Amino acid sequence: MRSIITRAAIFIVTAVLLLLSFDLARADWPIVRYTNGTVGVTSDYEVHIQTNRTQVNGQLNVTGDLFAKNINVTALKPPTCMRPGGNGLFFDGNSWICECAEDYFGTSCDCPLNGVTRFYNTTTSTSQEKTSYTIINGKALHQDSDGWILLLAYNHNNGENNALVSKTAPISPFQGYSHIWLEDFGLTANDVDGVKFFCNTSAHARVVHFSMNNDWIKNAIVTGSTSGNAVSYWTSGTTKFSDHTGILPDASENVQSTTFFEFPFSKSGTWALSEQSSRWECDDVSFNAADTLHQIWFRQALFASSTTPSSDSTATVGAL
Repeated sequence: MRSIITRAAIFIVTAVLLLLSFDLARADWPIVRYTNGTVGVTSDYEVHIQTNRTQVNGQLNVTGDLFAKNINVTALKPPTCMRPGGNGLFFDGNSWICECAEDYFGTSCDCPLNGVTRFYNTTTSTSQEKTSYTIINGKALHQDSDGWILLLAYNHNNGENNALVSKTAPISPFQGYSHIWLEDFGLTANDVDGVKFFCNTSAHARVVHFSMNNDWIKNAIVTGSTSGNAVSYWTSGTTKFSDHTGILPDASENVQSTTFFEFPFSKSGTWALSEQSSRWECDDVSFNAADTLHQIWFRQALFASSTTPSSDSTATVGAL
């Protein structure tokens, strides 16, 4: 009898030791329950669940990527596909596709070919328009809500010295890298109400933002030539926008060059965007040691109004 009890005790002790030596029975068991009732699974390695059916009652929150059959489900978020640009969403087995209506293009079908951006009001079931582009003699040009049309935009990065791109309308005030003049799309000085200049730089916090409407500037932007330039054109008769904090143009003492690219007005600081001299400056002399953004706009005479200048077409360098 004693032998049987001894063997049973040995068996029990052995079984307990085996259980304790198994990973799932260690004291650092990966399934934990916190004092607030939350149950968690912690592991420095992969966690595998093998079952015929996994059921979640309630909300499943995945902060990382979720894969199903080696497909990243979280990457399958469909594009925004709203009327009037988008006709409907389709899935080709790998990704979502927005079918575009006529005269629209883009991943979300939100880019109009005719230059008019439309927002569909689901409450009134109507299409509301906001002009972001205008077509002049077949040329598409960026236009802001105040009627200013973009002629020149150079978003320049510190140290870069890429060639300027002529006869090409900038695609964006903040991402563009090109310029165009009125003669390139058939306008003359008589079509101009005013001309606007904007620049900022990562070298300092000042912003140059003003407009002018004398006869000289109206003729100058027809060809881009600054022939006949004079200091007085910059030191008087300009209108400052609400965000203007620059020293220039009021403090201008010199005019140089024959283009708008290299010192059309300057003092101790300059306006410069020139790959020839590697000068990219806004109201300073930093040569090519800063990010810069330069813009030149014009407004057609037919769009002229007496509204107070706003600054909604500007942005800080790097916030593009």
